[in-house]
Amino acid sequence: MKGFYEGMRGAHQRSTGVTDVPGVGQQAAAYTDPTTGPHLMAYDGNLYLSIALIPVNSAVTEQVDTQQLLIACARGVFNELRQQ
Repeated sequence: MKGFYEGMRGAHQRSTGVTDVPGVGQQAAAYTDPTTGPHLMAYDGNLYLSIALIPVNSAVTEQVDTQQLLIACARGVFNELRQQ
């Protein structure tokens, strides 16, 4: 999964800014697509996870810390899967 993650990260890095996100899986990064909004991608072991928060109402989305919301979601998914 590391190779897939690095390939996806590189592709997004060429079109938009990508920021490393420590503490989520083995590696994680966040970026904002101008069309679809904030995204977080991460991998841990053999799992690649990509989450997008596509705003329906930008006024509401602007009031939320979208990066922290995406991080919390990813951590929750990884934690839940580790317990299985």
